[in-house]
Amino acid sequence: MAAQKDITGKLAVYTTLTRPPKVEQVQSGSSVEFIAAMTKAVYSAVSTLGGNMPLLPLREIIENLIHADFTCATVTILDAGNQVVVSDQGKGIPDKQRALMPGFTTATEEMRRVIKGVGSGLWTAKNALACIGGELLIEDNLDGGTVVTLRCPAPLAEDTPSLDLAPTYSVSDQAKKILLLLAELGGASEQTIARELRISPDEANLEMCYLKAKSLLSRQGENLVLTQSGLKFLDKIFSE
Repeated sequence: MAAQKDITGKLAVYTTLTRPPKVEQVQSGSSVEFIAAMTKAVYSAVSTLGGNMPLLPLREIIENLIHADFTCATVTILDAGNQVVVSDQGKGIPDKQRALMPGFTTATEEMRRVIKGVGSGLWTAKNALACIGGELLIEDNLDGGTVVTLRCPAPLAEDTPSLDLAPTYSVSDQAKKILLLLAELGGASEQTIARELRISPDEANLEMCYLKAKSLLSRQGENLVLTQSGLKFLDKIFSE
């Protein structure tokens, strides 16, 4: 992987399948800057479209482009932000099954200055999507390289019954703390939640993925807020 070079990628956003996508070029002077810029651009587009795609798997798959030296890096957003396709024309992934298991990695020492490089990226992304009923697919690109597709369920309408409020329904203690914090603050970003609860961003995002899937949380601009279902659920679990 070449160091300190200009890195360019493309972001294609489909608002409808009957029109060409809106295409944006993302360019940065280093791997770290490119990963941050592309992640921010993709998550902003997903949120604008009202998609349910969590930040955590997006970031992990965009980081994974470093293995392809960011060659022809392209991110395509479909299905109102609920499907994201990340493609490259790098060396590809010969053993896709093992690539989805923790511990298997081809990261060099140079790459590990930018990413964790411990073989957790694809595994983490797959599990983050699975916890909200989504999926991750890995395929070969047409002329070399890799295509990773992330899919998640569309968010439920606010008035759609989304969970069983019986006493048998439960969430983790960490998730309860997130609900309480949002009730106190009225709304907060993912970064604020992780900082206030003194937990890692990855742990916070996994919990919030689950809460969003149950329609206990929703997004308002840059912040997450409790839904009506979330408020009712919070009242119930703390009144028992």
